[in-house]
Amino acid sequence: MCLSEPDESSACVNSKIERLNQKVFFFCGPTGSGKTSGIAKILAPYVLNRKAQGLFKIITMDTMNVGARDVFFNWGETLHVESAACSSKEKLIEELSFSANKKIILVDLSGYSMFELEDLLYIRDICRSVEKGKLLFVVSLATPEDLLEHMMSYHKKADLEFSGSIVTKIDESCSNSIYKILSANKQYKPVGFIDGREIIDSAKLSKELIFDMSK
Repeated sequence: MCLSEPDESSACVNSKIERLNQKVFFFCGPTGSGKTSGIAKILAPYVLNRKAQGLFKIITMDTMNVGARDVFFNWGETLHVESAACSSKEKLIEELSFSANKKIILVDLSGYSMFELEDLLYIRDICRSVEKGKLLFVVSLATPEDLLEHMMSYHKKADLEFSGSIVTKIDESCSNSIYKILSANKQYKPVGFIDGREIIDSAKLSKELIFDMSK
């Protein structure tokens, strides 16, 4: 869970320091798109390497769904990655201020609707509160075209700025129409692909998302 309230002056200093070398990725998408399991699959190849352990942290913003939160923390235990749950933007910033020693932080924005403008505006505010934070859209390849375009129209209304999309469940559909729609828009360009297997190392990432642990 989130840590106790920090000293404001030290939190400010830590926040400035961590942004220099730390990368924060936000994952948002419709229910069932594979955000939580996707985060685990993306991290697995790195944290299973002992040299990388301790450099990652995962945070969920979904504190209302107890079952989903438990699954999230179970993944953290399985991968030996520090995990936390934050109920608000303020709590997230507080948590980040204590995480200057983490090189990569992945934030699961589950619990927010892709069809509620108020939720999307809050996601925008969360992402903009973190310097150099990157927002990624997680979407299943089996998503109906009209539903995807509907979500994208809401994203535009909320002025969301994406750094790419993570395409999941690529083994459940042979259609490439979703891929074409995403690729046609620069901010939705697929940067990662995840299949539906239970194997936790089934993610394939593009160069834009590869976590270079040598730097």
